[in-house]
Amino acid sequence: MHSLRLRTVLGLGLLGIAACTPASLPPSSTHPTVVATPPSALPPDLSPVKDPNSIVLVARLRNLQDSLGTMERMFRLPISLTDELQKVVAERAGDALQMDAGVDVAVALSPASTDTDPKFFGAVSIPMANLEGALSQLEKRGNVVHLAPGVYRAKFERPQSEDGESSDSPTSESETPKEYRCDLAASLGNAPARLVCSEDEQALDSLRPWLTRGLPLQPTAKEDLEVHLRFAPLRERYVPVARTHASDYATTAKQWMETILNIRDPKLLMLPERVMHESITFVEDMQEASFFGDFIPETNEISTRVTIAFRSRNSWFTQVYTDANGRSGPPPEIFWRLPKDADNATYASWVDPAHFEGFNDTARSLMSHALELTPLSAQSKSAIDTFIASIPLHKTVAVSARGEARRTTSAGNVTTARDAVREFEQFFQSIIGWTILGMEAPSAPYADHFKKGVATMEQLMHEARKDAHLGPEMRKATWIPQIRWRSPFPGYPQGTTGIEITASFDSKDIWSFANTKPGTPHPPGAAARGSITLHGVVIPNGPNRTWIGISADPKTLQEKSRVVVSGPSQNTLASLADLEPLRQSSTIGGGFIIYGSMVDNMMKTFPQNPSVDMRLVHQSLETMPNQLRTPVLQLHTATAGDTPTNTIELRLQRGTVDDLANLIGFVLSPQGQQLLEQLRKTDIPLDVP
Repeated sequence: MHSLRLRTVLGLGLLGIAACTPASLPPSSTHPTVVATPPSALPPDLSPVKDPNSIVLVARLRNLQDSLGTMERMFRLPISLTDELQKVVAERAGDALQMDAGVDVAVALSPASTDTDPKFFGAVSIPMANLEGALSQLEKRGNVVHLAPGVYRAKFERPQSEDGESSDSPTSESETPKEYRCDLAASLGNAPARLVCSEDEQALDSLRPWLTRGLPLQPTAKEDLEVHLRFAPLRERYVPVARTHASDYATTAKQWMETILNIRDPKLLMLPERVMHESITFVEDMQEASFFGDFIPETNEISTRVTIAFRSRNSWFTQVYTDANGRSGPPPEIFWRLPKDADNATYASWVDPAHFEGFNDTARSLMSHALELTPLSAQSKSAIDTFIASIPLHKTVAVSARGEARRTTSAGNVTTARDAVREFEQFFQSIIGWTILGMEAPSAPYADHFKKGVATMEQLMHEARKDAHLGPEMRKATWIPQIRWRSPFPGYPQGTTGIEITASFDSKDIWSFANTKPGTPHPPGAAARGSITLHGVVIPNGPNRTWIGISADPKTLQEKSRVVVSGPSQNTLASLADLEPLRQSSTIGGGFIIYGSMVDNMMKTFPQNPSVDMRLVHQSLETMPNQLRTPVLQLHTATAGDTPTNTIELRLQRGTVDDLANLIGFVLSPQGQQLLEQLRKTDIPLDVP
């Protein structure tokens, strides 16, 4: 039990940090070979080193001790992660590791890369408390060579498992090097020495100087973890290659379109060349992608951010993605009208439709040509084209929300044909849930689009029924959906229009799905009849606001429709205090997600297994004081201009962190360890390090 508890702690807390050091300093071999390392009379080279042009990725863990200590406090762990890591390190490297410094990782584009096969090498840099102590540990564990003043190289064989395979890699023997090397060198920055390890000797020669005398001088981010993906090396190496071959690729694609697809439209035949040009231009626009992860003890929150930085905005893709960057502000008023029991909600500024004028024309031309290859009638082709052409495009603010539909029955109570029908109907309603979309735009174009969609489906159904092969089958089938246009739509706010799509079935059609006991035959007697209906409504809310609702539960959808039309109240997002950070932030988009409902829904369909004590499962969930119902926030911020940036942040607030802390506490308890053991014996995927 103690061993399982310790493994769980390391899996939950160290997050792979401890794995870095054991891989770098392996245990002593049975017969180590020690090579004398004569002291050098010359001082080590500590001159600063510039960034190599080949670096494509840099990852930095700012401070081991600070990060582990913050995790201990925030998650109220009953064990010190710092002490556990020091124990692991002591077995391999004594007291050589410097805990109050950071770990760095670098990956570079190899000079051995070819035009068609980019190759990479990387290294990890670990802070050491002093050069002499770390050198003493290395000399006890392997071959050590003195390379230069203050620089030493040790070579190690990769540890082997009992079956002879490498114990730390799932790859085949041919793909996994049997040995790797570590360079110990005097360092600048907050550690006097660093151990730089890699499977590639060329990587050590190339990256060690910078990892010890360049990167340590650069300030770290305030966050605990930062990862930067740099596009410059790939752009400089491969964009010229891509441009050289782009014309050939475009010509080949054009010939294929002419000979195989029989396309003659000059506008469509230019597509391959345009796609190649736009793709290359988009790569040229990219500067850097960054990830930041941070534990924030002051507010007991966890934040993760992804930032995309552009060096230009010449491509159509970049212009579309950054179109809203100059329209930052608080969430729109329409967002606060969404129902407060939503499991997730978002807001965003839509892209200017002007960006899509040429795109839409080309898409319609492609669709028209594709339709010509089908046996559809002229009426059906025209209906499809009209439907696509009617898609509303507005430069507006849009919001959305989704929630669970009510479920009055529980899985596992299916004993009769009627039970099976009821279970399937409620399962369908639960899966679809309810969705509300809102736009600051007139409702007429959206209603017209819905109506044309109904007309298109009716035309296709009509043509299929007349078909010599499909017709008889469609007339026999009971599951063919019936589509109905409703204007007005009873039960919804005034002016609502929409569609109903209804499919009928009987208990024999869905018995094997609804019945939770495999192999149980359908009860004797007649099958029970049932149906499922999907509702889609367009709701006008004044001259310049539209709501669209989708659900298979009409009562729930009618309720949510009335909430959003009525405006801010105790039933809307405006009443939720946990969304205050959204109110205070200037963003171009954002929202939240609540995981509690997902957990509830999962528990309703949790597979019954005699080896799992469900009381322990429920006990684990009951330990969370907020039941994972604190919103996890999403904030999309941006900067405009010729070099725009876009950042998406996910923020776990105090309530969620408290829930996770209590859940971790339960997992580390005897009951939690018992539950983990039970789950390991089932088919439920679970892997705790």
